[in-house]
Amino acid sequence: MTTYGLVLPHFGRDARRAPLLEAARRAEAAGYDCLWARDHLVYTPHPWEPRSDRFVEQYVALSAAAAVTRRIELGAGVTIPFRPPRHVLTLAESLSALAERRVHIGLGRGDYVSEMELSGVSAERVADRRRETFDLLDAAASRVSGGRPFELWWAGGGRPAVAAAVGRRANWLAGRQTLATFAPLTEELDRLGERAGWRPKVAVWVLADYDAAREVAGGRLPDRALMAAFGRGGGKAGGAPGGDLRGSVLLGGPPEIRADVAALRSLGADHIVFDFRFSGADTWADDVRGFRERILGTPGRPGGGSPGRVRG
Repeated sequence: MTTYGLVLPHFGRDARRAPLLEAARRAEAAGYDCLWARDHLVYTPHPWEPRSDRFVEQYVALSAAAAVTRRIELGAGVTIPFRPPRHVLTLAESLSALAERRVHIGLGRGDYVSEMELSGVSAERVADRRRETFDLLDAAASRVSGGRPFELWWAGGGRPAVAAAVGRRANWLAGRQTLATFAPLTEELDRLGERAGWRPKVAVWVLADYDAAREVAGGRLPDRALMAAFGRGGGKAGGAPGGDLRGSVLLGGPPEIRADVAALRSLGADHIVFDFRFSGADTWADDVRGFRERILGTPGRPGGGSPGRVRG
């Protein structure tokens, strides 16, 4: 069963205590399965985002969300390797203990050289640091009796990430993918998974500028920003401006949106994370609730699915 997540609004002009906590409550009430938070050492908005440098740190935001919810799972997507591996383990274990539910830790390389430089991690060390962090967290989770306290996701939008996820028996966090880029990658995942005797869970990120009042997506996102928006995510849309962005950005009315969500599911997305960063604090709750009810349909029973339970 495909599960659905949301990016917690912990960045931008509305990243304040009251909207953040209310968003967590509303997401759980609407029936979403997981809340995810981004990671930055120095937050700089993309050119296509509202201009604000306000940012609540990833694990702080998730801990706050855990304090006001009971069922919805929590995901760090992704944690960038500018922290020492032991520090990341402490954060993951602390979040798991406070949340008392499944926690997801995505490990990525990060996009910004400046953040690595500020942390003292050279570009040459980033890949090693991520592997070291994964190995430490994986070993710690495996030692816990009664089930792993957190699930690990290997993040990346290309074939190397697919191979690494299968080889490390991790879930695969594919980032933003168009249908055109996602299809060959899931074919590769199936091929490698069949050879290895198992297949990871797969998650994708979707920019969901859905306006519940108008029942349309994309109206608040300028057309000229679409390729820039996709360019910050995983994969490439053939490398050509004006390429088909279906799958990475939701556009159009309910029929088009439902078709794209169904296409992602059919291509192998086990968990789809919707990013409503263009919904302000005054409309975010209505937008995500309307999207859940009118686009995704009736939520499953609480506890009926989890984005991070790997399947054999």
